[in-house]
Amino acid sequence: MKKICLCFQIHQPYRLRRYRFFDIGNSHYYTDDFLNEDVFKRIADTCYLPANRLLLEL
Repeated sequence: MKKICLCFQIHQPYRLRRYRFFDIGNSHYYTDDFLNEDVFKRIADTCYLPANRLLLEL
């Protein structure tokens, strides 16, 4: 039996937070870290982890 190696790469864009005019010079945090974490966990639970489980069963 021949063996193959599968390599997958995932990508999730950074969600930007609301950056107002008055934040210029005061805040350099451009990404919404809480939203990014929430979205990534939801996507992982519904897509990435089930796909990995399915591939492990093959």
